[in-house]
Amino acid sequence: QEDGFSAIVSVFCGRISDAGEDPVEYAAYAKKVFACSPHVKILWASFREVRDVVKSIEGGCDIITIPPSNFGKLKNIGKDLGTYSLETVQMFYNDAKASGFTIPLGEASRQLVNQNGNANGSAKRQRSSQWWDRVAIYADGAEMSKLADCPHYVRGFTTNPSICRGAGISDYMGFCKSFLESLQKDHHDKPLSLEVFADDLPTMEKQALELASLGRNVFVKVPVTNTQGVSTVPMVERLSRAGVKLNVTAVFTKKQMDELANAFSPQEDGFSAIVSVFCGRISDAGEDPVEYAAYAKKVFACSPHVKILWASFREVRDVVK
Repeated sequence: QEDGFSAIVSVFCGRISDAGEDPVEYAAYAKKVFACSPHVKILWASFREVRDVVKSIEGGCDIITIPPSNFGKLKNIGKDLGTYSLETVQMFYNDAKASGFTIPLGEASRQLVNQNGNANGSAKRQRSSQWWDRVAIYADGAEMSKLADCPHYVRGFTTNPSICRGAGISDYMGFCKSFLESLQKDHHDKPLSLEVFADDLPTMEKQALELASLGRNVFVKVPVTNTQGVSTVPMVERLSRAGVKLNVTAVFTKKQMDELANAFSPQEDGFSAIVSVFCGRISDAGEDPVEYAAYAKKVFACSPHVKILWASFREVRDVVK
């Protein structure tokens, strides 16, 4: 038409991604089809996550539609991941403090290795879908009624102080014990990650021992750093040697992964440590989270007792990624 730009092709990239396909491939194909039609623009439709902006550029899209409620998140694109890690730890700490959470510190047993319990999530499950066998699905939340009704393919559970605050929980230890009782009844002692929230490392270590003493299927979530940027790796090493099963959380950078490389001691019952890579937030910063997850997998390639966890879910295709 005389006034130039006159047509849009809306490629529903979000829904393509929901089906497990790579939407960048489809956007790029559309761009190729209309390469000789400058009056036609390619639009990335059905927004799912902040990194869609970066992916739309990679796919050659001209336009992307974004719900206004997500505009505030766009400021995260390009954010330094080390800073983002600290901000995430600060969020957990602030939410725990605001909710008045406490972990009473007593004489937690240090004979953790000899406690009975099954923490490998190896209860028999129906084999119904190939992807269930390639990646373990953990339910992340704090609403007990919803967690009790999780599908059979859920093989573990996680929570954090921010989620607990959002669920209106006021008695943190009471919640932790109730959660464990529910798992013993309905989910065969599958792994449960419970998080410390002290900011000084000595208290954080004591809290970790208290949480670990609740059961052998407990993986204690410890942030890779405190809010002051002090590494928790030496403490992680001590706790692991003491037999505590750990989930080191708020991991964002390759440097943090390298520092954790030799932190986890093997334990008699095998699987004993998790490294939670915050892929959703890494993606929010415009980085490719697959690169960071793959790097973590490489770092721990010779540590079969350590599992890599893709944290901060953003979209269905995260399962495929």
